[in-house]
Amino acid sequence: MASKFTALARTFRFIGYIVVVSVPLLVEHAGEIPEKDAHPPPLYRLSNLVLHAPIGYDAVTRLGFRHAMPHLVQIVRVRDQQIMSLPVCQKRLFLAKLVKAVEEIHPSLIALDIWFPQNACPSNDPGTDALLESIQGSSVPIVVSMETYPPSEFAKIANDQTANKGDDRPVVSEAQFEQTRTGRLVLGRDLTFRSESHKNGPGNVMLVNVGLVRIAADIKKIPLTWPVYEVQPNGDLGDVRVMPSLSLVAAETYEREISNGRVSSRLRDLVDAEAFPYITSLSPEKSAGAPNGIPVTDALKLVCGSLPAADWTRCGAENRSALVSVAPIVMISQWTSSDVHGDPPMPGDVLQANYMEALLEESYIAPVPERSTLVLNICWILLVEVIFFIWPTPRAVKYAVFATLAILGITYFILLEWGYFLVFWTLALAVISPMVRYFEELKHVLVHG
Repeated sequence: MASKFTALARTFRFIGYIVVVSVPLLVEHAGEIPEKDAHPPPLYRLSNLVLHAPIGYDAVTRLGFRHAMPHLVQIVRVRDQQIMSLPVCQKRLFLAKLVKAVEEIHPSLIALDIWFPQNACPSNDPGTDALLESIQGSSVPIVVSMETYPPSEFAKIANDQTANKGDDRPVVSEAQFEQTRTGRLVLGRDLTFRSESHKNGPGNVMLVNVGLVRIAADIKKIPLTWPVYEVQPNGDLGDVRVMPSLSLVAAETYEREISNGRVSSRLRDLVDAEAFPYITSLSPEKSAGAPNGIPVTDALKLVCGSLPAADWTRCGAENRSALVSVAPIVMISQWTSSDVHGDPPMPGDVLQANYMEALLEESYIAPVPERSTLVLNICWILLVEVIFFIWPTPRAVKYAVFATLAILGITYFILLEWGYFLVFWTLALAVISPMVRYFEELKHVLVHG
């Protein structure tokens, strides 16, 4: 009877260990879904609850991890109401002027946190042609964005083309998308900025400089890649392919530009791991309340100086103002009230700037690969079993507590020094395993005397 009890206890303990390790891994990945998805996994709510706890990831990662660095990214934001209210095609004329104005300042990289629907303007549109010319002819490398759509944003009536007129989002039936839900995102139909003349030129490498602007559900996670579907001409979904995020492409391109084509080994390892790292801190935009925040320059003032918005078509090089910063990466964006994320809310361009800087300055913490995490947990369980096998229960408990404190201290040291972390909830195994083993021994003593 005693042997049956022992075998049953070990079975339940083994199952418990699997649950303790598996649930945190699932919760960890729950924040990596696209933000504003209408159907987030149930575990995301649990993950969100933990991440917003009084002592959560923020408190742990900010404690002595990295010192603030000078900003590598500055934002040039189109926010003047007269410019924002221009028709799309005319606004592209202004953006063409803006790109040229930024190019003449000679930054190391320009990133466009704006996407351009393919069919928003008629063929041979002057604004579109000017935008294409300014980007393709730039002597500074430019990273462009592509938009993606989650299921909640799809047009649901595939046959009603008039309802979708002027909108480049793909017309895909929700039923079809649900059959292939693993891809989750679908590419929009955007302009293609390809320039064969600059294909092998020094700087402009537009053939590869395309990134997705989608933000993860947990904004503290830096999105690296997204699996996406392209829509075929007949409206069906094509194959899934993995595409990089805007922040990743910008970071890789910048590193290549300043290091003769090389990318840091840690950034390469991060991409190979296919996991979203946690940013250690999020800087707001520069203001009176945040003097060390990310600098933001008004696009209209940069292009036209003190001239009124109504005269923007006549603005030339003689009217241009200076940038408020000398950061080497200039990100061009436009303000929309819907482009805010998180709590407290933060503009999307500020988030993208944070992600770029974090990847370049290594101001992030990356998870230990899941295989290594599994091996470490198995080794820990075996260590606890050995401790309780060799020593009597009272002494084994002391040794197990000491070992638990040691592994927690080592783990935190590795996080602070090298920026790697075990999925924090799997560390609960370090506490739960000795407790489970102790109570099992205690119950055995009470039952058998």
